[in-house]
This record gives sequence, C-alpha cells and structure tokens, in this order.
Amino acid sequence: MNLIVGGESMEGIDDFEVDGSNPFYIGLWFTLLAMGCMSHIYIMAGPLVGWAEGNFVLLFSTFSLAAQSTFASFLMLEYDGYLFLPYWMRIVVQVLAYTAVVYWFGGLISEMVLLLGGEEPFDTAS
Repeated sequence: MNLIVGGESMEGIDDFEVDGSNPFYIGLWFTLLAMGCMSHIYIMAGPLVGWAEGNFVLLFSTFSLAAQSTFASFLMLEYDGYLFLPYWMRIVVQVLAYTAVVYWFGGLISEMVLLLGGEEPFDTAS
C-alpha cells in the first residue's frame, strides 16, 4: 500500500495496522472486559444491595452488559457461529446495544438537568 501524506510517500504503512488476531490485543481486550464486568457486579451486588432488590432497569443493565460483552468478544475473535447468525438475531443484538446507549445518554442528560436546575450550586433532586 502506498499512502501519500503531506506530499510524501509512506510505504510500508501496512506494518502499523492493528490486527484483531494479535495475542496482545486479545489479552488487553479480555483484561479490560473482565475488569469492567467485575466492577459492574461489585457495584450491583454491594453498594446497590443486590441490584436494588430486583430493580428491572438494573437487571436489564447487567443482562445488556453480559450480552454485549459476549457478542463483542465473538466478533473480535471472528467466531464463525456469531458471524453467520440469522439476521433477526443480529438485529436483536443491535437493538440491545442501541437501548443501552440511549439509556446511558438519557441518564447523563437527566443528571445534567438536575445539576443545572437547582437554585444553589449543590442542590439535588432530593
């Protein structure tokens, strides 16, 4: 591949591509994934007292995290069973991902509204 940047040719740019099959990146991915899942479960089981005693939104959050992590891992490892899933199953995974993103952005926006809506700098919703 011959890439032109700023009028200069940069041959050998393929040497710098990130390959998903590189063991370092796979190990890094699973380390970050495990840390995220463990911290999520710690927060849900500890300070939130067992998913707030069965709160549906928190249970959905945990299910969504587990499903997205599993499917992202399969996609990164190019697992044939995932790559050739039926169309409707891939749509379900995509809808779960969109739902989680909308949920977290909605939470961020509501926190900002509550933060900026008070009369004093440290007013809260309570």
